[in-house]
Amino acid sequence: MSIEEEPRSTKAREPNDVWHVDLTAVPTAARFWVPWFPFAKLQRWPFAWWVAVAVDHASRLVVGLAVFNHRPNSAEVTSFLERAIERVKAAPGTIITDKGVEFGWAFRSWGRRRGIRQRRGAVGEHGSIAIAERFIRSIKSECTRRILVPFRLSEMRDELRCYATWFNEHRPHEALRGRTRCSWPRLRGT
Repeated sequence: MSIEEEPRSTKAREPNDVWHVDLTAVPTAARFWVPWFPFAKLQRWPFAWWVAVAVDHASRLVVGLAVFNHRPNSAEVTSFLERAIERVKAAPGTIITDKGVEFGWAFRSWGRRRGIRQRRGAVGEHGSIAIAERFIRSIKSECTRRILVPFRLSEMRDELRCYATWFNEHRPHEALRGRTRCSWPRLRGT
């Protein structure tokens, strides 16, 4: 079944069944808030970090988080997902992404080799990758907009790792009826 023929609705039957993957730019202390030429700043270091996230649909567990100093390409995204699969000890059956270039042909080929289906959300349509978008909104409002975003890669990774740990273990989730991730049944393979 081709990507275009896949059903519009994808349901997760259990943890590690469906992952949502997305990218976002997070401004550093140098900011990139001026959007017009010639004052526009590149969405890359030292003005921004690119953050890749992978969130499990059923448990809302952040299964992967990576920081890049530039917009990552397909090879970098698949490498990030390989590390997430290795850490969780389970590959998802389906990955839901947007239609960014990093999720194109090379990404689909990687998924086919691993036996992972890809479902692509609609371009510019809010909610097409809702779980990842919601986590990104949380990480920005609860973390990166409340701190002076570091310029050092190791410090940025540490900040996001701490946030993801708190998000996974202590933050109540509305989709889990107010339970924390710790009260959710154990993930397959962990």
